[in-house]
Amino acid sequence: MLSLRDREELLGFARRAVVPLHIEGRKNIDREVWSLSRYLFALTEHGRIEFPICASYALPGESPDFVLEFAGQTVGLEVTEATTSKFHEQLEMAENSDDGIYFDPLGPGWAGDSPERVNSELIVAVIRRKAASLAKGAWRTVQNQDLLIYCENAPGPGVKNNDLLARVRPVLANMRQSDAALRAFRHISLIAGGKLIFDVSGECAEVPISI
Repeated sequence: MLSLRDREELLGFARRAVVPLHIEGRKNIDREVWSLSRYLFALTEHGRIEFPICASYALPGESPDFVLEFAGQTVGLEVTEATTSKFHEQLEMAENSDDGIYFDPLGPGWAGDSPERVNSELIVAVIRRKAASLAKGAWRTVQNQDLLIYCENAPGPGVKNNDLLARVRPVLANMRQSDAALRAFRHISLIAGGKLIFDVSGECAEVPISI
């Protein structure tokens, strides 16, 4: 159980949250805790969450990853990543290289709008998968369920947030009309381009997350 009474305690938690390199033993929980710390920091700084905040961690195999308690509310926060296992393999190769750069001479390249298309499709696929999991009814019971997607390791290079949102938001709008499971998520947010994009299918507020 994590208990945060004020901004200083949240800053301390955020500064301790570190994601190691792959070659240093990176685990999913490292990314999840880092994402949680930035999510809470961004939302408290902009008055969307109030102190004190308690966060309980899921047991292995449980969802959502965290249950947040604040202002008399219980909110589930599922944290996931829009990426591919192949791209993580490439990142590990880069970490093992002398210059930290990986280049695949046999790769197809990124012509035209393919970076935006690939990254947006990954995000939509993640949302569909998590909505289907939530619909099975095995998640921990809370008042609201939120989804946070870490996009900083999406494989398409150089994608601007505006271009990404221009593709993701219309698809989500259509999905919400036809998919009751997806509507069970109160907010769906992204960490992309060094910012938190809060509630991409609604308010869509871009909030800095620098600590």
